[in-house]
Amino acid sequence: MLGRAPVWLRINPGFGHGHSQKTNTGGENSKHGIWYADLPKAVEKIQRYGLTLLGVHMHIGSGVDYQHLERVCDAMVQQVIDLGQDIAAISAGGGLSIPYQHGEEAIDTEHYFGLWDRARQRIAAHLGHPVALEIERAAS
Repeated sequence: MLGRAPVWLRINPGFGHGHSQKTNTGGENSKHGIWYADLPKAVEKIQRYGLTLLGVHMHIGSGVDYQHLERVCDAMVQQVIDLGQDIAAISAGGGLSIPYQHGEEAIDTEHYFGLWDRARQRIAAHLGHPVALEIERAAS
């Protein structure tokens, strides 16, 4: 036996955001993530196969709309609470847009981080231990 393999759950919270359907990776028309209502089934499989749930990830689209991002962060907190499982980390998903043309608005990274960090702190308070915040792991 090699031990308990760590896994992450990528959650589709039931909504998404993007400048087009192509960049919207959340909601009922998206193939990305486990539908939030199906999370209990995913947890059951994790337990059945002796895996270790390390963290949860929520990727909901590219670009930054801070009001929408606040909704995403709130959904992340609620999903962790509803999951009823201990985790070590959360992962912020979605692409950060950059200005291509002079005059286009740049990302306010402090605001972006602040929203995710407050979500991380709420989750840590709920779980009773520190929780790491990662920016989406890349695989190519």
